[in-house]
Amino acid sequence: HAKDRMLWVEGQTEEIVFPKLLREYCPEVSAGTAVLRVTHTGTFESNKVHISEVAKTYAKLTQTSLAPPMVAIVLDRENRQAQDIQKIERENNKLLHFLPYKMIENYVLDADAIVAILKDYNVNVERSVVIAQLPANDEGKKNADGAKILKEIFTISSNATHEFRKTTHTP
Repeated sequence: HAKDRMLWVEGQTEEIVFPKLLREYCPEVSAGTAVLRVTHTGTFESNKVHISEVAKTYAKLTQTSLAPPMVAIVLDRENRQAQDIQKIERENNKLLHFLPYKMIENYVLDADAIVAILKDYNVNVERSVVIAQLPANDEGKKNADGAKILKEIFTISSNATHEFRKTTHTP
């Protein structure tokens, strides 16, 4: 099952989600792309080691082994400012990319999807109740703590009998 290229992603959830996204939206590159999560994502946040050095380590890893060449490293934006992101991407020859939203969970802050998943667990919640707990606009959705919001919705709606699980519910 040789691959032509390597895409590093932030965590286990992204490692599950990105191949699905590639199959759906980029089928021509999907089969030849290995998607693996980086280890110790906190390293990218460390003050001791510059993020560029970590990215170079991953690039070198794929250049000096039997692994396919690295296409990119994709990380959550977290609380990074736009100018910092642009600088980091520029310094790393566009091999390091950040998602536009704060975290991958923010992309699934969708009332219909949340209601459908809860319904699978026999939790009946009104769409309007879920909407009331979601950010009011796209800018709010972009910058929210999506994981925390989803955790609260699952806990409140199910009377704490079900919890949001990133690797199960996000995909």
